Amino acid sequence: MIEINNLTKTRIEEKRLKQAAEAALEEIKKTLGLARGKEAEVSLALVGGKRMRALNKTYRGKDKPTDVLSFSQIERGKKFVKAPEKIIRLGEVVVCLPVARKQAKRSKHSLLKELIILLIHGILHLAGYEHERSAREAKKMEKTQSKIMEIIK
Repeated sequence: MIEINNLTKTRIEEKRLKQAAEAALEEIKKTLGLARGKEAEVSLALVGGKRMRALNKTYRGKDKPTDVLSFSQIERGKKFVKAPEKIIRLGEVVVCLPVARKQAKRSKHSLLKELIILLIHGILHLAGYEHERSAREAKKMEKTQSKIMEIIK
């Protein structure tokens, strides 16, 4: 399940973003060890450059906008299956539309495809994937991201 908050004036295809999020959440349910009947939920915020710059400065100490940030609502080290609720709220993925637009242009694909890539990347971070820890972790995350992209083609 995904909630989308577009805080920009740019119109986006929410239906495709929701489909991508659902595919990503289905794939990582195995990784999360969610019990049968449990659902994972995430929210997506699409923001402008100023807001992303402020978030990046506050949370990462970097005074510039970045493409995507993930804010987990899961306490690290806790098992996902122990939550009593039927819905496990993973957290929020924040994507900077101007940065995504530049990256899409550089990669020669659509803004929508770039948003999907960044959304999946952010969801994987919420699920505990981390590409900055080691080359092995980066490869694992990249493999899962590629698998999800193949599913949603």
